[in-house]
Amino acid sequence: MKEKLETVLLQLRQVTRERDELRKRLALSSPGSTFDDCRPSPKPNHDYERLKVQCMKAMSDLQSLQNQHTKTLKRCEEAAKEADFYHTLHSRLLSDQSQLKEDMDTLKRKNSQLVREHNHLQQSCEEMKRLHDEDQKEITDLRSQQQQVFL
Repeated sequence: MKEKLETVLLQLRQVTRERDELRKRLALSSPGSTFDDCRPSPKPNHDYERLKVQCMKAMSDLQSLQNQHTKTLKRCEEAAKEADFYHTLHSRLLSDQSQLKEDMDTLKRKNSQLVREHNHLQQSCEEMKRLHDEDQKEITDLRSQQQQVFL
């Protein structure tokens, strides 16, 4: 769009130069003419008007594109900020996930250790019960023997 505007402006300048040059030639070649005759006439020619309208349209289009560009830049900046926010959040979550995995591994090791200790204690408890039962039986047998001795 900018190139189109520049092309139109270039054409407008060229036509204006050509018109002014032709007026100067005409004024200088005519007897009794003055330099004042070289000034542009108040009645513009058809090409000039057409180029002027094209220029105004191009300027309007340029303004519209500039507004659109500004809005797009603003949306782009907002998207970049949002992307940065989510990048930071993602990084934090990855760090938290890593820490939680380490904590989970530590808890699994502790759990395994506690399960081993529990199994060991359970075996010890069963052994103690067995010994207790044997001791109780022996005590019962001894009491029974003692009562038979006293009878």
